[in-house]
Amino acid sequence: MTAIGLRIKASRRWRGLRGLRNLRIEVSTRMAWLLVIFSTLLLSGLIVFWLALVTQTALLSKQLEDTERVNKQLIEQINRKWTDIGEATTDQKMQARARAAGYHAADRVEYLIKVESEKKKVESEK
Repeated sequence: MTAIGLRIKASRRWRGLRGLRNLRIEVSTRMAWLLVIFSTLLLSGLIVFWLALVTQTALLSKQLEDTERVNKQLIEQINRKWTDIGEATTDQKMQARARAAGYHAADRVEYLIKVESEKKKVESEK
């Protein structure tokens, strides 16, 4: 069993870590290989997770673009329908339709006016 030595040097700015300057960590070859394999697997897992996240984001972005396109088409259709309604309800067309249905202009106009009774007027003045 051979040992791989690792020496850690503290920077001069970190005066509180003087004890770490000459720290020597002994790691067996087997442990070093296990550490390399574990680190590789962890890194591979993170890369796979990142790729899955990027793929999902791209799919959602495409779906959002499709939804916005459909929304824009619906707004255009609604605006066209409102334009059609506005054209169908112009004064000239409505008068022509009324005449065709048998309606005609009124000869005389009567107005109905609601008059409050004297009792209510007296109460409101108080």
